[in-house]
Amino acid sequence: LVLRALRILYVMRLARHSLGLQTLGLTARRCTREFGLLLLFLCVAIALFAPLLYVIENEMADSPEFTSIPACYWWAVITMTTVGYGDMVPRSTPGQVVALSSILSGILLMAFPVTSIFHTFSRSYLELKQEQERVMFRRAQFLIKTKSQLSVSQDSDILFGSASSDTRDNN
Repeated sequence: LVLRALRILYVMRLARHSLGLQTLGLTARRCTREFGLLLLFLCVAIALFAPLLYVIENEMADSPEFTSIPACYWWAVITMTTVGYGDMVPRSTPGQVVALSSILSGILLMAFPVTSIFHTFSRSYLELKQEQERVMFRRAQFLIKTKSQLSVSQDSDILFGSASSDTRDNN
C-alpha cells in the first residue's frame, strides 16, 4: 500500500517535466466549480431515479432483482455514469422506461460541462506552452550573454596578457 502511494508521488514528480500533466492538473484546479456542479446534479438525479426504480420494480416485476434501495442507488450510479455493468436489469416496462430516462439524463449530465472543461484545458495548455517558450527564450538569452562575456573576458586576457608579457620582455 505504501509503495503504491509512493508510485503516485513519483508520477506527480514527473508532472514537472510533462506539459500534458501540468495542463491536466491546472485544468482540474480551474474547473473545480464545474466538477462540483456535475457531482451535485448527478447526486440529485441518482436520488430521484433509484427510489423510483425500486418502487416500480418491487410492485410490477414478477421476480424483482432490486432487493434494496442501496442496491438501486448502486444501479443508478453505474447506469448514469454510462458504465452499465448489466448485473441488475429492470424487468417491467415502466422500470425499463425509468432506466432509459436514467441513461439519457446521465449522458446529458456528463456532456454539459465538457465544453467548458475543454476550453479551460486549451487555454491552460496555451498559457503553459507560452510560459515554457518564454523560459526557453530567457535561457537562450542568458547562454548567449554568458558566452559573449566569456569570449570578451578571454579576448581581454589575451590582449592584456600579451601586453604584460611585452613589457616584461622590454625590461
